[in-house]
Amino acid sequence: MEAGAYENALPICSPLTTLQQLLEWTQGSDSVCVSKQPLLPRICYPSRPLTLVCHDMMSGYLEDKYLQNVVKEDGYRFFSWQYLDLFVYFSHHFITIPPVGWVSSAHCNRVPILGTVITEHSEGAEICKQLLYSQESYENAARKLVEIAKFYNFDGWLLNIENVIQLEDIPKLAGFVSCLSTMMSDAIPHAKVIWYDSVTKDGFLNWQNELNLKNELFFDKCHGIFLNYCWNEEGLKRTKKICTQKDRMYDVFVGIDVFGRGCYGGGGYSSNKALKIIRDVGLSAAIFANGWVFECQSVKNFLQNEIRFWSLLHPLCSVHGPSSLPLSTSFCHGYGHKYFLNGKCLSNKEWISIGMQQIQQVQTSLSFNDEVFSQMYQEDGFIGGGCLKILKPVPGSQSYMCSIFHCNVTVNKKLLVSYCVKPLIEPIRQESLQLTFTRKDGKQTKVIFVAGSHYYPVELQKSEVKRILENADICLLPENGSNGWKQHYFLVEENKRPCQLTDISIGLYQKTMEPFGFLLGQIQVIPINESQRYSVNITDLQAKHMVHFRQIIIDWNCTDLSLVHYYNIYIAISNKQPELVGQSITCKHVYSLQEEQQSCNLTVTVQPVMRNGWVAPINSCSFVEVEE
Repeated sequence: MEAGAYENALPICSPLTTLQQLLEWTQGSDSVCVSKQPLLPRICYPSRPLTLVCHDMMSGYLEDKYLQNVVKEDGYRFFSWQYLDLFVYFSHHFITIPPVGWVSSAHCNRVPILGTVITEHSEGAEICKQLLYSQESYENAARKLVEIAKFYNFDGWLLNIENVIQLEDIPKLAGFVSCLSTMMSDAIPHAKVIWYDSVTKDGFLNWQNELNLKNELFFDKCHGIFLNYCWNEEGLKRTKKICTQKDRMYDVFVGIDVFGRGCYGGGGYSSNKALKIIRDVGLSAAIFANGWVFECQSVKNFLQNEIRFWSLLHPLCSVHGPSSLPLSTSFCHGYGHKYFLNGKCLSNKEWISIGMQQIQQVQTSLSFNDEVFSQMYQEDGFIGGGCLKILKPVPGSQSYMCSIFHCNVTVNKKLLVSYCVKPLIEPIRQESLQLTFTRKDGKQTKVIFVAGSHYYPVELQKSEVKRILENADICLLPENGSNGWKQHYFLVEENKRPCQLTDISIGLYQKTMEPFGFLLGQIQVIPINESQRYSVNITDLQAKHMVHFRQIIIDWNCTDLSLVHYYNIYIAISNKQPELVGQSITCKHVYSLQEEQQSCNLTVTVQPVMRNGWVAPINSCSFVEVEE
């Protein structure tokens, strides 16, 4: 990204547009644009067809380029991570570096994310001519691409060369692909370099729509190939034969254009027809431009439309659950009509920030018959922009539980388990959380957590929770909810026999045929380990008033950036109560002053919102007076 890139005085994530910018790039100039979220592990499955999504959302770098939340109606967000094996952030700039929010969201939902290298038209041909001038030139470029991926904490590259290459430069292009792939694997073991089916071994721009002798040169040099969209079933069968002979049957990603341009089935809500053909042949898939749902359908109904689109693909995609703890989420999409904290509505402004997205549920039931199901609800919440609504809308079977996380987590320590609920129908019907533990011999134990229960596990009293948190270096007990929300805490003792946590469900304690409904605002499953620390301190907090721009520039550091999800920013006038003015996903925030604030004494407070769900009370957070 360009050093110190700004827009309207706001720091932004940005691409590189020239080869010179790439070769002159140095790390550290825009460290605020770096995500500290590691790629979380997920359930390992036997070899199987994979799913890649290449988002291509209106050319990229929209509201997602900002490091702080943006006030905007109907912003684009993606939340169906459970189906993906790879995500590509795409734009038509030469070097597309994924914005920090997308890296954070993908990684916390266990999905590797790739940037894009693209050259197009005559300008792209000139870049390629310079890039492939010599072995030294393409090795230097590859080295820079590796450094960029490591610095910005993402997981590889899509190579999209869509211009003619001189025949004499083809060996150097293949060398570049091989060099980049090897360097990326050495630097980031799980990294992927994917070649797009465009240029052939003869240097022509001639999309093959299958793996064959004209493009396998590049496939052999990298981790996979993304086939163009105008394929037919016979071509896919030939592709399967070739990649099976190479023992790489799942490294070919067959393209599906959701806009339907020359694609089997016509795209849109019929994209499942193309995916069905691909899966029947036994190949991986690359879904391109799924932003069609947002761009071409009713924006006001985006949530329902997006769920509809992915529900059609659901039977054809593997579902990936978490395989590590802690696990904490409020289910926020990184978007909201309001912003809630501990059940209180602190802002009525509609906002978007993909980096504030929480871990998304793994199994989404869309059965509206007599089953229990969950759906996103944005008119209330515990932390963020919404929560889950758990519903059994009509009388029927004795179903009373809804699975929200399919997982496979080794449990060998005590667990602090909590859930936060708000009833929709009185009286309260004993909403409960259920964890399923599975031993190596396949035997399962279901542990049900019920508020006020006198049976194991018994709900913890506030003093007991405080003691446990203090032992984990969490000195402040989070507020226990307000506005009808109630958070319940339990302790699961260490299991003497190793087992796996394989499912998390929510519902009622008692089986019932009656309708019911309640809101689920947060769940936490956190191992209690004396060596693990979950708290952070804000340091070096500064707030400077830029009088000419009528803005406050706020900077700070944090003792452990990897533990923090985002930061709430508050402004207080004189001795008045602090008011929430926004959020930032890195250690910088720019606030535009209101007219009545410009001549006042102001205090800035920064409140970390932790990845494990803890939020310290504002009166214990770091604050500083604004400097002129």
